[in-house]
Amino acid sequence: MLLRLFPLGLLVASGFATAAPMQKLSQNECKPVGESLIRQLPEAWIPYLAHTKACPLAKRGGKAAVTLVSIFTIEYYEKQPDSAPWENFPRPLLLDRQGKCLGQLAELYPDEQPRELILHYGKWQGALPGLIQVQVKDPTPGGDYRLPDLNWNARQGKYLVADTIDPDLKEKMQCPMISKSQSAN
Repeated sequence: MLLRLFPLGLLVASGFATAAPMQKLSQNECKPVGESLIRQLPEAWIPYLAHTKACPLAKRGGKAAVTLVSIFTIEYYEKQPDSAPWENFPRPLLLDRQGKCLGQLAELYPDEQPRELILHYGKWQGALPGLIQVQVKDPTPGGDYRLPDLNWNARQGKYLVADTIDPDLKEKMQCPMISKSQSAN
């Protein structure tokens, strides 16, 4: 019935019949973390601050309400001896403008060797991406896979994953605890 009232071309052109596309995060959008953001990070991040970047998740042309903060491991290892062991890096955080943790990725962005993460975000709820999706490109025999989606929950004020996923993976995607000495700063 709706198609009789509106030609299909008019529906598509107006955006009525299509959902807004997801945006892909580019590593080029990520910049070194600023001093105010450094003060918000847990102590485990301190050894890696020189290689930590903030990646804004913003609507095109808008100001980011959520920032992905991640250690760029390839840059870190470029400054280490060839024999340096793999570090137990803190996982990437999703922070709001005040530095409050809203969620966490289960794997390192943009690379957790030999894997590469490709992050898409969209389905906007105001200035916040309502959905964050991560595709993992994995050259090992197991192949590529996708991490569970992170969905914005306005009532809880954080990103949640589905209740049906692996509990260990679900725990990896929750915000870390911040020490009392750090939260007093």
